[in-house]
Amino acid sequence: MKFNFRAIRFNLWLSLMFYSILILLLLGIMQIILIKPHYRNENIKNINILIERIEKDLLIEKNLTSSELNKLSNLINNSDVCVAIYNKNFNKIYSVDSLGEACAFEKGFKINNVDYDFNIQKEMVLDFFNDKDHINIYYNVDNDKEMMIQAKKVSLDYETYYIYINSYTFPTQSYLSFTLNQYYISIVIIGAIAIIFSYFLSNKFSTPIIKMKDKAKILSEGKYDVKFEGGVYQEFDVLAETLNDTTKKLSKVDSLRKELIANVSHDFKTPLTMIMAYAEMILDISGENKVKREEHLKVIIDEVKYLDKLVDDVSQLSKFESGQLVLTKSNFELDLIILKQLKILDFLIQEKQLKINLEIKETLVYADEIKIAQVVYNFLSNAIKFSKEEGEITIRLFDKGDRIRFEVEDDGIGIRMEDQPYVWERYYKIDKQFKRNLYQSGLGLAIVRAILESHQAKYGLISEIDKGSLFYFEILKEEV
Repeated sequence: MKFNFRAIRFNLWLSLMFYSILILLLLGIMQIILIKPHYRNENIKNINILIERIEKDLLIEKNLTSSELNKLSNLINNSDVCVAIYNKNFNKIYSVDSLGEACAFEKGFKINNVDYDFNIQKEMVLDFFNDKDHINIYYNVDNDKEMMIQAKKVSLDYETYYIYINSYTFPTQSYLSFTLNQYYISIVIIGAIAIIFSYFLSNKFSTPIIKMKDKAKILSEGKYDVKFEGGVYQEFDVLAETLNDTTKKLSKVDSLRKELIANVSHDFKTPLTMIMAYAEMILDISGENKVKREEHLKVIIDEVKYLDKLVDDVSQLSKFESGQLVLTKSNFELDLIILKQLKILDFLIQEKQLKINLEIKETLVYADEIKIAQVVYNFLSNAIKFSKEEGEITIRLFDKGDRIRFEVEDDGIGIRMEDQPYVWERYYKIDKQFKRNLYQSGLGLAIVRAILESHQAKYGLISEIDKGSLFYFEILKEEV
């Protein structure tokens, strides 16, 4: 199997490995660079403490027991230093040596190719103080090992003393070798742990994503029975839930698409069939019979009108959804639009003997008058269509702050809760039975939705089975 270098699993593992190696390298570099100044600073600090202890015990208090002197000597020996105290004549009055031949007080030292000897060049060595009470002298010995002399000038009871302490400023080679060996071992151990940990972590992160990718590929083939699964992290669960919801909606859209094709095909085929049939009847049978001919021609005209309305509605919906339709907005009285549409639908209202309850008043809104009239007509015609015989329809118009709310409520069959989100879709049939209506194309609410959304209007419905439905929209008030 060909290894995929672009795969998320490999790249995530590689990133984690690179990050681990970078940390180890930075740690090593910092350790090598900082170990010398760190050790030097710590050594200076410890030697200063030791000088203060020597000054206090030997020069200020003086009267120490042999036991106390032994403790001080042991402390100096354990500090890997050599100590010498001189009086103002530079005569040595105290010394302890744990450095042996490396001690500068015995063999001298060299700075910038100049030799200094405590026993011979007393005045020159004293000049290092240069009117200061503390001095630090750094010099190199064999193999570039840096050593240091720290000294303090102490004046007591008309007597002057000089406390000198000689020590290394940097760890010995054995200590350095030990530190580096420890670092190399750490690299091996931490590197192995990083490889294993990054492998499992990359798998943990990438496996859910890879599974979702595979199922998304199945989904792209039109198979909607896939179920996305989350992972150990909340974000994966949210992503899986979102994809499952999207799958459900895509399945519904696909179902509606197939239903739309079937319905449109039916809507076009039926009137065309009837037009052809009645045209043939006129040609073969009723051509000389005026009454029959006019009856047959009326059917043809009605079917042509239906086709014309269907084409207009499909074209109008297409323009809305593509954003090509331009709205012509103005201030107009919405209450007058409602009354006008009721007058147009009066014959249907009388046919079902419906009672119309009007709760409206003079109200100005800012919108496309023709398009909003179309919405009002659709809401009213649907309410009439689904109302019971001798039922009631209530029409309300009232103020809601910066918007005007229009409501149409009927006492008809109602809409099931699971169907309500889809009533705004093309050709969605609540009763699932396709019924062709000469006055409706099946695209009414889809067009209503497109019109209201183009006005940034709020809209919706409230319905309960066998108790009726309430359709509403909220649109901006008049523009001043």
